[in-house]
Amino acid sequence: MKFKTSIFVILTVMISLFNFNASALADQLGVVDINKILQDYSKSQSARADIKIKEAEIQKFIENAKKSVNAAKTKTEKKKLEAKYNTDLKQKVTAINAAQSRKLQEIQTNIFNAVKCVAAQKQISTVLTKESVILGGENLTDEVIKVLNEQPAK
Repeated sequence: MKFKTSIFVILTVMISLFNFNASALADQLGVVDINKILQDYSKSQSARADIKIKEAEIQKFIENAKKSVNAAKTKTEKKKLEAKYNTDLKQKVTAINAAQSRKLQEIQTNIFNAVKCVAAQKQISTVLTKESVILGGENLTDEVIKVLNEQPAK
C-alpha cells in the first residue's frame, strides 16, 4: 500500500512540474505574422514600389527595342540590333535583380533584429511564425512593426 501511495505522490509531483514547465514555456513563446510585417513595414512597401517601377522600365525598354528592330531595313541590321538589345536587357535585369536582392536581404536582417529586440524586451526566449503555432504564444507583430518603422532611414 505504501508503495502505491509513493508512486501516486511521485506521479502527482511530476505532473505538477510538467504543467508548471509547460505554462512557463508558453509564457516564453512569441509569435509574429511575417506577412503582416512585410505588408506594414515601410521599407518593404518601398521595395515593392521600386520593383513595380523597374518592371515598367524594363517593359518600356522592350517596347522601344521591338520598335527599333522592326524599323531596321535589313535582316543583318535586325539581327545586330536584336543581339545588342538582348545583351542590354540581360545586363539591366541582372543589375535590377542584384539590387533587389540586396534590399530584400536588408529587410530580412532588419526584421530579424527587430524581432530579437522586442523578444528581449519582453523576456521571450522563443519566437515562431504565426502560421506555425496553432494556439498560444504572445503576438509580437505590431510591436515589431512599430520598431521597424521607427528606425531611421538609410
